[in-house]
Amino acid sequence: MTDQVTEILIVQGAELWMCSDPLEAYFQSTGIKSPFKWQETCCWRGYIGTWAIENDRLYLKSLEGRTTHGTPIGLAHLFPHHPDGVFADWYSGEIRCPAGKLVEARTVGWPWPNLYESDRFFTIKAGVVTGQRIVTNDPPENIDDVPDSQNLLETQKK
Repeated sequence: MTDQVTEILIVQGAELWMCSDPLEAYFQSTGIKSPFKWQETCCWRGYIGTWAIENDRLYLKSLEGRTTHGTPIGLAHLFPHHPDGVFADWYSGEIRCPAGKLVEARTVGWPWPNLYESDRFFTIKAGVVTGQRIVTNDPPENIDDVPDSQNLLETQKK
């Protein structure tokens, strides 16, 4: 399977990779069918969202995607009254943000199977951050068999 492009989570000015799909909970809870259609195999959900945690609240700040016909659509398409961002009160769950070097390339756990040096988890209830934790991930026993992220990027370019 193709690794998926992550969404972005901005926390205290830092951009983190986000290995979660909070917008999918919106589609499920409202019954609205996603207007986004995948254009490339690296983004099956068909969009990339930029999210932010501000004052312990989760906001969707922007969306970039396309319809079946390739027409660009964004945040204003779904939330016309909130073109600059919307409070994600529909989302309850955990957001995972990996950090550091790749320590294990995995094929199980799609769409975000790879293991990095650490993961930062944010627990969200109705759009409000109720907790967070950082988990340090141990490298596999035979670390020599695991490519670093630079080697993976070089391989993908070929």
